[in-house]
Amino acid sequence: MFFKNLFSHPVESAPLMVLYGTKSGNSKTVAEELAKQLNRQNIENRVSSMSKVKPQQLKDVERALLVVSTHDDGEPPVKARKFYNQLQAADMPVLEHLEFAVCALGDSSYDSFCEAGKALEKQLKELGAKEMLPRKDCDEEFAQPAVEWIKEVLTRLKTGKEQTTEIVMERSKWYHGTLKQRELLSVDAENNSTYHLEIDCPEAAGNYKSGDLLDVIPENPAELVQALCEKLEAPQLAAAFAREKEITRVNRQLIKAYAGATSNKSLAELLTQNEALNTYLKNANVLDLLNDFPAEISGEKLLSLLPPIRIRQFSISGVPNAEKPIGLMVKTVRFQFNGKKHLGAASSWLNESIEPGSLIRFRLAANSDFHMPADRNTPILMIAAGTGVAPFRAFVNELEQHDFPSSAWLLWGEQLHHSENRYYSEFSKISQQHANFLFDAVESRNPQNPIYVQDRLLKKHHEVAAFINHGAHVYVCGSKAMGAGVEKALQQIFPDSAAWEIFKSSGRYHWSCY
Repeated sequence: MFFKNLFSHPVESAPLMVLYGTKSGNSKTVAEELAKQLNRQNIENRVSSMSKVKPQQLKDVERALLVVSTHDDGEPPVKARKFYNQLQAADMPVLEHLEFAVCALGDSSYDSFCEAGKALEKQLKELGAKEMLPRKDCDEEFAQPAVEWIKEVLTRLKTGKEQTTEIVMERSKWYHGTLKQRELLSVDAENNSTYHLEIDCPEAAGNYKSGDLLDVIPENPAELVQALCEKLEAPQLAAAFAREKEITRVNRQLIKAYAGATSNKSLAELLTQNEALNTYLKNANVLDLLNDFPAEISGEKLLSLLPPIRIRQFSISGVPNAEKPIGLMVKTVRFQFNGKKHLGAASSWLNESIEPGSLIRFRLAANSDFHMPADRNTPILMIAAGTGVAPFRAFVNELEQHDFPSSAWLLWGEQLHHSENRYYSEFSKISQQHANFLFDAVESRNPQNPIYVQDRLLKKHHEVAAFINHGAHVYVCGSKAMGAGVEKALQQIFPDSAAWEIFKSSGRYHWSCY
C-alpha cells in the first residue's frame, strides 16, 4: 500500500511530558536541557518532538512543559503543525486535569513575535488545562530567558523551594569572516543580480551540515541612512541608523509606537485598514513612514522607537569543509514603492556595498529539518526556484563526493537558465557524469515554452509518484508562493488527501521556504 510505513509510533506516557516544536534546533536544546535538569531532581519525565506525539496523549499526563518556536507568519515549525491541527480538532478531549507551561521562542522584529507559543497557550486553556506558570517569551538571544524559565519550572515542581543549581545554556557563537569572492551568476528581468559569495573563515567552515543556514547582521543602505539623517537633521545618528536599527522595513509595533508618539490621525486610520496596512508593511521603510505620515519627532525619539536591526538568513550553498570558504547564493532585493527605489539591507550590502576583503560578522544556524537522510542510500527529490537551489548545491556536491550511492533528482526553476551561470553549469556537468543524478531545469520566461516547477511536477506525476514510493525524501526550497504551488501539485500526485497528510508528517517531507 502507498506509504504504508509512515505512521509515527506513540511515545510512552509519563506523569510529566516535555514537548518541543523546532526548526533550527533551539527549542529542542531548551527542552533537552529542561529534561536533564528534571532528571537531576529525580522528576520522572518523557521528552519528545511534537511531530512524534498526538495531543490526545496529554489526557494521560499530569503536566506538560512545551517549548516551541515561531516561523513564517506566526506559524509553528512545519513538523509541529500536525500536532497543532489535532489540538484544535473537534474530537480533542478536554484537558481539565492538565497543568502546563509554555516557553515560546521568536524574533521581536516580527509582528508575529512568539505567536506559535501564544496560540498553543490559548488552545490548551480553551481545552480546560491550567497554566502552571506564565508563558515565557524569548527573543533571538533566547538562552538567558530560557534558563530563567527552566529555573521557574524546577522551583514550581519542587513546591516553591528555590533552585540553586547553576544552569548554563550555550549561546550561539558569532564569527568574523572575510568576503573572499563575489561572482555574478545571473540577472533577472527586473535587473536584479544574483551572486555567488565565498566567506573565508576556517574556524566556522567545517562546523555545519549541508542544508544549514548562515545568519548575517548587515549594514543598512547608505542612501537610506543619509536620507533619514537629512530628514531628521540628525547627522550624529548615522552610525546607529546604519548598524543598529531596522530601517529598511517597518512592522506593526513600530507603526503603533510612531502613531502614539505623534498622534497622527492618518496613521491611526491606516492601522484599522488591514489590506492597506499589510501592503504598507510589506513594502515601506522608515523614510516612507516619515514622509507619508509627517509629524514633529526628533531623531533621538525615532531611534528609541525603532527595533534592533534584524538578522538575515541565507542557505549555505557549499559542503562543510574547514579548508574551503563558506558559499552563499544571494539575490539583490530591489523594488519600487511609492515611486522610489527600495533595497534589501543584507542583499544590497553583501552584493553591492562591501568589497572582497571586507569583514562579515555571522553565525551558523542549524536547519535540522532540512538535512539529508542519514542513510546515503535513500533517494532524494529536490525542488527549487531561484536562490532556493542554494542548499541543493551543497546536497549534490556532497552526494558527488560519495559517487551518488542512490538516485537524486533536482528540479530547478528560473526565469531563464544560462550556461554561464556557475551553478547551472555545475549541475549540468554532474548530471552528465553520474547516471544517478537527474537535473531537470525549467524556465518560467522562456518565450517558446514557459513552465514553472509545479507544472513539471504534474507533467511527470507518474515518475514523481514512483520516486516517492521507492522511499525518496522530498525537499522544497524557494519563495513561499513557489512552495504553496509545489505543495498543491504534490497533493494532486498522491492517491488522496489522507496519503498526502501522512507523507507530510512522516519525516520524509522537508520544506524551507521564505
